[in-house]
Amino acid sequence: MRISEDGDTLNPESITVLDPACGSGHILVEAYDCLKAIYLERGYRSRYIPRLILENNLYGIDIDTRAAQLASFALLMKAREDDRRLFSNPPKLNIIALQDSQPDRLEELNQDLASTGITQADLQELLDLFEHASTFGSLIQVPATFSKKLPDLEIKLNTGLASGDIFSQQSAQELLPLVQQAKLLAKQYDAVIANPPYMGNKYLNPNLKTYLKKNYLGYEKDLFSAFMIRNLHLTKDSGQLGFMSPFVWMFISSYESLRTYFIEQSIITSLIQLEYSGFDGATVPICTFTLSKSHISDFIGSYIRLSNFKGSENQAPKTLEAIKDPSCGWFFNSKQDDFKKIPGSPISYWVNDRTWDCFKKSQKISDIARIREGINTGDNERFLRRWWEIALETIGFNYNCEDGFYYKWAPHNKGGSFRRWYGNQEYVMNWYANGQEIHDYHNVPLDYNGAPVRGKAGFFKESISWSGISSGSFALRYYPNGFTYDSTAPSIFCRAIDPLALSGFLNSE
Repeated sequence: MRISEDGDTLNPESITVLDPACGSGHILVEAYDCLKAIYLERGYRSRYIPRLILENNLYGIDIDTRAAQLASFALLMKAREDDRRLFSNPPKLNIIALQDSQPDRLEELNQDLASTGITQADLQELLDLFEHASTFGSLIQVPATFSKKLPDLEIKLNTGLASGDIFSQQSAQELLPLVQQAKLLAKQYDAVIANPPYMGNKYLNPNLKTYLKKNYLGYEKDLFSAFMIRNLHLTKDSGQLGFMSPFVWMFISSYESLRTYFIEQSIITSLIQLEYSGFDGATVPICTFTLSKSHISDFIGSYIRLSNFKGSENQAPKTLEAIKDPSCGWFFNSKQDDFKKIPGSPISYWVNDRTWDCFKKSQKISDIARIREGINTGDNERFLRRWWEIALETIGFNYNCEDGFYYKWAPHNKGGSFRRWYGNQEYVMNWYANGQEIHDYHNVPLDYNGAPVRGKAGFFKESISWSGISSGSFALRYYPNGFTYDSTAPSIFCRAIDPLALSGFLNSE
């Protein structure tokens, strides 16, 4: 139950809930039960409640016709339990499967609807908007200027459907669903709830990848990131949102823009971080959380961390236990404004005040050292060797700068297996003539220092390094002068501290 500022319960007829990825309708069915309880508490007669909910409160948008049909069926069956006469006058559901338009039919449609007064410009905007509707889904944004025209456009199409000739009727019937989906996507809702689709940028088809870069720049790394931003736009300023998504957005640098948006523009009111095996039969990094669209400074959110409770059977009981007993050890209260104290703003809700003070008052590693990613040869079989595979006299040891290196092979730090302090010095890299062959392979000039031949400024300099991929815990190793380094071996080059001292500090607990 949501309470208004004056203490009265909200009028349930003013509450709308949108599921932009309605799937099989589970979210909508849960929302139905919640709304039903609100209506009953407000004194509505039971027989009227199902129709009120279905026609006024619940909205679902999908790109799959079968999914929309299943969601509609699930809701109707739910409502039929409460009103056995529901089917005698079936309600009008607000659940749709987005349809693609046919922009190539513009001239024909314009001619058929000439008598209705619809302009060709409006027809073209409607058709262009939904050309890829079944691909872009609810990511489509309806321009505010066009959304104002939708009621008049709908009236004219209904007029053509009712009193026009057969061609006008057919064209109006084709376009009315497009107007309906435009209205649903232009509307703002009290609550938006979704399990947005997950798909990394490299797996997207070209049309979708281009659309995300154009309309969701900074949030295009994964579909779920773009959907979260879109869902915020679909929500009223006083609205609430609920998501289930991978929890990678909470920590990884690729999603820093999304984290920053949540922290600065909205409020994470509650979050549950599930254990990797939180779902039966699947091992996935999932969290579920709620957002308030409007930001409130110094707001303290509630967080539950289930990382230590393996297995799907433990997730729900341990969540309820934490809610009943916040002192359990896996329930946390955290002020999200504090997340900005750590570079990258990770959602580190479990961090205590002492740790926050460390980030606030102490020096960062970047104040005393440079952290760099190294070279990606593009073909390790061609450019790398083990040092014992070649003649020692062709390897240049102990050089401290790139200038004057005249050997073919240079010692190369490639990361490797877990090892602390020292070691993993097995590889050499072809760096003859300052890496001429590698630069030619990538078709970049010798003075180029970007991806994939980045990091050359650190070549042959003393460093400490770790493995970008490892099955063990974090471990740093010391590399004396003379090494090049790989993209799989990020390295620290010290300016104002002894690298061995920094290595000792970072290898400690």
